[in-house]
Amino acid sequence: LLEELRTGRYAQTDRLPAEVDLAAELGVSRTPLRDALLRLEAEGFVTIQPRKGVYITPVSDAFVKSACQILGALEADCLDTVFPLLTSRHIRQLEESNKRQEQFLERRQAVEYHAENARFHDIFLSLSSNTLLYQTIGPLRRRLDMLPDHPLAYEQARAALNDHCRIIDSLKMKNRTAAVSVLRHEH
Repeated sequence: LLEELRTGRYAQTDRLPAEVDLAAELGVSRTPLRDALLRLEAEGFVTIQPRKGVYITPVSDAFVKSACQILGALEADCLDTVFPLLTSRHIRQLEESNKRQEQFLERRQAVEYHAENARFHDIFLSLSSNTLLYQTIGPLRRRLDMLPDHPLAYEQARAALNDHCRIIDSLKMKNRTAAVSVLRHEH
């Protein structure tokens, strides 16, 4: 169901099909569907209105700004913490990921771009021993990934690729302060 939401099958603020129809469509019984809907509501993807239906929760510009601010702070702190663990292999992986993102962006493949963007960040996030990091970052990332058709999505993705290049260059120069600053204040 999350994949259906991410790929844009349903537009922002759409009402999802009735529970029985949605269960049949997805090939699951109503009990796991209800559990999934409750989880999606807890993560802010849908709003359940008793006796009225399930609606996709719209994403406001204020939400995007707040989510990006939180992600930037958490990821910058993580990068600062794991900086001594980064190797030339990690830097090569970051470069390769950034190239793949650029290719997806050129082909306007938003879903693939967002997945590769997550892999880029996971290269350094995965070096952290902070288990709560993914529990906090994951839902925010998934929520932002549902905005491929936002008017500024392409321009923001292009800017993100430039930020990634600056982060990579800073890592190559072993400039911890610059890499963390780009991630926290600009990315």
